[in-house]
Amino acid sequence: MRQLGQLEMRQSRLSTCWSMPTLGA
Repeated sequence: MRQLGQLEMRQSRLSTCWSMPTLGA
């Protein structure tokens, strides 16, 4: 359960990082 939560958080952060530049461009 803990590992899954960490993975989800990591994926969310990556998604945000990828979305930010995409929106800016």
